[in-house]
Amino acid sequence: MTDEDKQQQEAVLLEFREAEQELARIEESARSLAANIRQVAEWIESSTYPDFLQKMENQERHAKMSSEGGSKLYAQALNIQRALETVMLVITARKRMDDLRQRKASLGLE
Repeated sequence: MTDEDKQQQEAVLLEFREAEQELARIEESARSLAANIRQVAEWIESSTYPDFLQKMENQERHAKMSSEGGSKLYAQALNIQRALETVMLVITARKRMDDLRQRKASLGLE
């Protein structure tokens, strides 16, 4: 194996590790966005319960969602453009990982 081959392998391994970290970051962001969307959905659904504001948990959720900070956070979560961009980021990052896996395999690094 030549020095050039070794350098190429090292470069692919480094790129692979960086891509793994980036994918993990993007997936965590996507999970966080999904959690915020679920919280809004649960809040809306709980408002249909007869005892909606009689339970402390619902009062706290309502206060959180109704607050200025909560309104901004959850409005951002419900932004469909942001959701589409997040999904596209995940798809792109996964494709990059697949491509890098193939490159690693072609270099005998599996």
